[in-house]
Amino acid sequence: NFFYFLGKTLAGFATDNLGGRAVFVSSILISGIFCTFLSVSSTFTTLTLCWCICKLFVSCNWPSITKVISLWFSTKSYGEITGIISTSSRIGHLLSCFITAELLRTGFYWRTIIMIIALLQILIGILNYFAIKESPSSVGLPNLHETELKDTTYFQRENPLAKMNWSSAVTYMLHDRAVWLMLWFVGGTTVLMEIQSFLPLFLRQHLKMDMGSAVYASCSFQFGSIGGVIFGGYLYDRLPAKKLTFFLNFCMIVTTGSYIFYWRMLPIMSKVDVFYTLFVIGFFLSIPYYLPVSIFSMVYGGQRFSGTLVSLLECLGFLLTMTFDYYAAVIVKSHGWSAFFGILAITSTLTTGIFFLVSSHPTLITRKC
Repeated sequence: NFFYFLGKTLAGFATDNLGGRAVFVSSILISGIFCTFLSVSSTFTTLTLCWCICKLFVSCNWPSITKVISLWFSTKSYGEITGIISTSSRIGHLLSCFITAELLRTGFYWRTIIMIIALLQILIGILNYFAIKESPSSVGLPNLHETELKDTTYFQRENPLAKMNWSSAVTYMLHDRAVWLMLWFVGGTTVLMEIQSFLPLFLRQHLKMDMGSAVYASCSFQFGSIGGVIFGGYLYDRLPAKKLTFFLNFCMIVTTGSYIFYWRMLPIMSKVDVFYTLFVIGFFLSIPYYLPVSIFSMVYGGQRFSGTLVSLLECLGFLLTMTFDYYAAVIVKSHGWSAFFGILAITSTLTTGIFFLVSSHPTLITRKC
């Protein structure tokens, strides 16, 4: 996670100076190459080095693709497009869970599995090199931003960052209360999403499942996430400002209630209750986790600095996740899984309160009425 955090820190500057397409494609190809090296590494040092470099470059994907979206799509469709892109990442996570679980159950060697993943990454990187273009102007199309300013149906304004250099833009962002509130909100939701890293172990220990079955069962969270980003992405650009604010806050309240339910009721919950609640958390948490941060970054950061802003916002999240992973493991070992969900319930409550303060900010809204 430290190298993931480091990659996020560097990705914003690289994306806004080198271009979203260049960073996105190169990050996929380089991480795929080092994933190949990982599959044939024979010492602890080389395994660790290759894995850290993979994490460093994989972390650049979201800031760079956010930059590409901000250049290619109208503000009025940011929610829907972000939902579609987020759905692809959720489906990828779901398929990786299924495929990895099945390969492990059938006796595949871990090096073979990693090699398959590496080759897929390299293939996807090559395909994206030919499929993705940097911006509409790179293929002779007009810039959408100029025409959007004339549309009174949607929130459009001259971006104060448009004429600043990179350092001035970052300074401006760090002096804005809304950016700091979003920073802590993203940090909180990133910690809440980290539940997916613990799910196989939780299901194995609490429900006494074998590891392959536990990985399969953890997919209930992924199914919920896929449904959430599809539903949320569809509604985001169609709801007027007040209803959108209510909807996003409602998602956070349901997420908090679900974590509290786990915390207080875990000892008497049935398997069905566990799986159903995981689906509910995945569904409602994925909406505020994926959509507001990307839309805020694209609208506030504009076409020039969206990559920098999304990287800045995600840095704190992964820094907090590094800390959470360590202490969560200690808490589970010392106090059990109920205490683990208690920590998540408190985190969710605080995150919901932070989001309430920023949820009506104009840079989170795409429709006026």
